[in-house]
Amino acid sequence: MQFGQFCKSIKWLLLHRNDRKEIFELNYQQPSACNKEDLSLIGFKPRGNDYWLFSINKKVDDNKIMASILNKVEQLKMCPQIVILNQ
Repeated sequence: MQFGQFCKSIKWLLLHRNDRKEIFELNYQQPSACNKEDLSLIGFKPRGNDYWLFSINKKVDDNKIMASILNKVEQLKMCPQIVILNQ
Protein backbone atom coordinates (compact mmCIF):
# COMPACT_ATOMS: atom_id res chain seq x y z
CA MET A 1 0.00 0.00 0.00
CA GLN A 2 1.19 3.50 -0.73
CA PHE A 3 1.72 5.73 2.30
CA GLY A 4 -0.78 8.26 0.94
CA GLN A 5 -3.55 5.75 1.60
CA PHE A 6 -2.92 6.30 5.32
CA CYS A 7 -3.73 10.03 5.25
CA LYS A 8 -6.89 9.25 7.20
CA SER A 9 -6.35 7.27 10.35
CA ILE A 10 -7.28 3.61 10.19
CA LYS A 11 -9.45 2.47 13.09
CA TRP A 12 -9.61 -1.33 12.73
CA LEU A 13 -7.51 -4.11 11.28
CA LEU A 14 -9.23 -7.29 10.09
CA LEU A 15 -7.00 -10.35 9.97
CA HIS A 16 -8.31 -13.52 8.38
CA ARG A 17 -7.24 -17.00 7.43
CA ASN A 18 -9.67 -19.62 6.17
CA ASP A 19 -12.80 -19.26 8.34
CA ARG A 20 -11.05 -17.47 11.21
CA LYS A 21 -11.55 -13.69 11.37
CA GLU A 22 -10.38 -11.29 14.06
CA ILE A 23 -10.69 -7.52 14.37
CA PHE A 24 -8.25 -5.33 16.24
CA GLU A 25 -8.69 -1.69 17.20
CA LEU A 26 -5.60 0.28 16.24
CA ASN A 27 -3.99 3.15 18.11
CA TYR A 28 -4.50 6.45 16.32
CA GLN A 29 -1.12 7.08 14.77
CA GLN A 30 0.52 6.78 11.41
CA PRO A 31 1.93 3.34 10.60
CA SER A 32 5.68 3.02 10.36
CA ALA A 33 7.61 1.41 7.54
CA CYS A 34 9.45 -1.86 8.11
CA ASN A 35 11.49 -4.07 5.81
CA LYS A 36 12.02 -7.81 5.48
CA GLU A 37 15.27 -7.76 7.47
CA ASP A 38 13.65 -5.96 10.43
CA LEU A 39 10.82 -8.50 10.58
CA SER A 40 13.24 -11.41 10.32
CA LEU A 41 15.16 -10.11 13.35
CA ILE A 42 12.04 -10.40 15.52
CA GLY A 43 11.12 -13.90 14.37
CA PHE A 44 8.84 -13.43 11.36
CA LYS A 45 9.37 -15.12 8.01
CA PRO A 46 8.29 -12.42 5.55
CA ARG A 47 7.76 -13.22 1.90
CA GLY A 48 7.87 -9.64 0.63
CA ASN A 49 10.31 -6.79 1.14
CA ASP A 50 8.35 -3.86 2.55
CA TYR A 51 5.70 -3.74 5.28
CA TRP A 52 3.68 -1.31 7.39
CA LEU A 53 3.64 -1.63 11.17
CA PHE A 54 0.49 -0.67 13.07
CA SER A 55 0.14 -0.32 16.82
CA ILE A 56 -2.73 -2.45 18.18
CA ASN A 57 -4.80 -1.10 21.05
CA LYS A 58 -7.03 -4.14 21.71
CA LYS A 59 -8.89 -7.06 20.14
CA VAL A 60 -12.52 -6.22 19.32
CA ASP A 61 -15.30 -8.73 19.91
CA ASP A 62 -18.19 -6.85 18.31
CA ASN A 63 -20.32 -8.77 15.81
CA LYS A 64 -21.92 -5.55 14.52
CA ILE A 65 -18.53 -4.10 13.54
CA MET A 66 -17.47 -7.41 11.98
CA ALA A 67 -20.72 -7.61 9.96
CA SER A 68 -20.34 -3.99 8.80
CA ILE A 69 -16.80 -4.58 7.57
CA LEU A 70 -17.57 -7.92 5.91
CA ASN A 71 -20.62 -6.37 4.22
CA LYS A 72 -18.34 -3.77 2.55
CA VAL A 73 -15.73 -6.27 1.40
CA GLU A 74 -16.66 -8.17 -1.73
CA GLN A 75 -14.13 -10.91 -1.15
CA LEU A 76 -11.47 -11.46 1.49
CA LYS A 77 -8.16 -11.30 -0.31
CA MET A 78 -4.55 -11.78 0.63
CA CYS A 79 -3.85 -8.13 -0.23
CA PRO A 80 -4.68 -5.04 1.85
CA GLN A 81 -8.02 -3.32 1.37
CA ILE A 82 -9.29 -0.10 2.88
CA VAL A 83 -12.98 -0.10 3.82
CA ILE A 84 -14.79 3.09 4.76
CA LEU A 85 -17.65 2.64 7.25
CA ASN A 86 -20.23 5.28 7.99
CA GLN A 87 -20.59 5.25 11.74
